[in-house]
Amino acid sequence: MFWIQLTFALSMTAQNLPYEYRISEDGHRLTIGGNPSTEFYEESIIRSIDLDFGPNWNFDDLNDSNDLLGKLSFEGQVYDSVGVRIKGFTSNFSNQTEKKSLNITIDYGIDKQNIWGYETLNLNSGYEDPSSMREVLYNHIGRNYTPGLKGNFVDLNINGENCGPYLNIQQLNGDYIREWFLSNNGTRWRCW
Repeated sequence: MFWIQLTFALSMTAQNLPYEYRISEDGHRLTIGGNPSTEFYEESIIRSIDLDFGPNWNFDDLNDSNDLLGKLSFEGQVYDSVGVRIKGFTSNFSNQTEKKSLNITIDYGIDKQNIWGYETLNLNSGYEDPSSMREVLYNHIGRNYTPGLKGNFVDLNINGENCGPYLNIQQLNGDYIREWFLSNNGTRWRCW
């Protein structure tokens, strides 16, 4: 039995494991999940994102079917030609406030442009969540037990106007798959 365990452990360490996999310190167990969100999704830091659409822009220009071309500034770096649209049915029709959830495509106009490895950002408004914390908190706890999205908070400014805090939730895409699974075979789906 010892040789089978040793062979398994060596074969697992010989390949690149997804970020969320790790072998216990004693080398006997492969564990999944429970890693802290770091860098772009680090939960202890509220980062700022600035969007600029030019002087003739207003909130009515945003919709859920077409990306609006803009510039994004983050941590002193400017990302030109990002695409921004309203994210989801709830934000566009049910939410009658000006604070809408946004989907930002970083590589919209410039191929392979990304922020710290991520090409898509989801800034959720926290509609019908008085605490504006549920989604980040849920994912923080759930990631200890099952594959889950990373999340934190950002302070959003549009054309110099502060729009307040937003929930920054990881996109369910190839980046997410690579962090949790050994291959990308299979179907991705989410319950609404």
